[in-house]
Amino acid sequence: MKEVNSPESPEREKWTPASWVKSILGIFTVIFLCIFISSTYSMVQKYRATLQLSQQQAALTTQKIANSINDKLTTLTFAADELAASLHKISLNKESIEATLKKSALNHVDFYALGVAFDFYQAGPQFRLFAPFIRQDDSKYRMDRVDLYYDYIGNTGYHSENNRKNNNWYLQASAGKRGWLAPFFDAAYQQYTLKYVLPLHTETETDKVAGIVFLDIGLEWVRQQVENHDVGDNGYVIVVNEFDQILYHGLKGSRKVISDLNQAISPAYVAEFAAGKSGINELTGRSAWFNKYPIGKTGWHALSVINVEIGKKHLFENDDDVQVIYKSDLTTWIINAVALSLMIYTWIAIAKHQQSVAQLLRHAFITSSLLLLGIVAIWINEYYAPYPVQNNSLRKR
Repeated sequence: MKEVNSPESPEREKWTPASWVKSILGIFTVIFLCIFISSTYSMVQKYRATLQLSQQQAALTTQKIANSINDKLTTLTFAADELAASLHKISLNKESIEATLKKSALNHVDFYALGVAFDFYQAGPQFRLFAPFIRQDDSKYRMDRVDLYYDYIGNTGYHSENNRKNNNWYLQASAGKRGWLAPFFDAAYQQYTLKYVLPLHTETETDKVAGIVFLDIGLEWVRQQVENHDVGDNGYVIVVNEFDQILYHGLKGSRKVISDLNQAISPAYVAEFAAGKSGINELTGRSAWFNKYPIGKTGWHALSVINVEIGKKHLFENDDDVQVIYKSDLTTWIINAVALSLMIYTWIAIAKHQQSVAQLLRHAFITSSLLLLGIVAIWINEYYAPYPVQNNSLRKR
């Protein structure tokens, strides 16, 4: 009788070397998967914290710009206030007025012109109008008079298209207006001017306006103040006044800003700059933070568009309790993701006994592709991802 070979028992088949490898690899894959899920959850939490800090930094940057401009404007208005206080105490004649004006001008800097414009015959019976001012060019001062260029009590100093918000700077101030007016083309300077005005009262007639003290700056001044601050690559700032006119736009040149002065921006556009709102940077098409902050009590506002990733780059010093994503975190996560993918694929290949030449070539191609994908991802991360500020931040200074 022929002997029939009995098949191997299931127990012996289970513990072959291939089964051992498959089992051990499966156990490590499960453990590694749990670790990867945990690290991914941690990365999500870090990303949220990083995003929140980026949002806060964008808002703080906007606030810093607005406060800086307001501080400079406040310093400028001190010059006009000081001049008004000095003129209030003297007898009004040409010599004393000019002497007081020179003294006040020498005590202050950064303005384009500082002066006073008197009502009819207030500076003396020989002066129907009298409006001396000191123009400041670099370190040089030059005395001049507005009334030699136009009748400031009339409207001849204005271009009507660009001054519908103003009517007349002298008449506005004499009616009680105190503050910054809408920009207009001043014939005395032959340039567009931002004028700060306040009414002047004499010591003997405090209820009557004897004239107007004024201080002038140009739109270029606003540009210089904004561009002293860093809003990151491709971020930009817009400054608008109380009349919804754009005084500065980071994406527009000076000529374009001037040509658009008579076109008030829409309330809907300004509404997009709600605090901390996320939007799209029109320059880059990438996600950015939109913020709006008032510039003191001037009625002006600073609007900012700061890219989200740029905000991460300029984070303040991180608190110990707040974790943010660093390049090393992303690199580690990419390595773990590639390693886990390779482990899962290898376990599947062993489980299915895929050992033919064609299958081995496919395994080599997929393995190489995964490794190449990981290398490219790490390269992109190293090249593009910004570093947040470390604990040696300049904030401590």
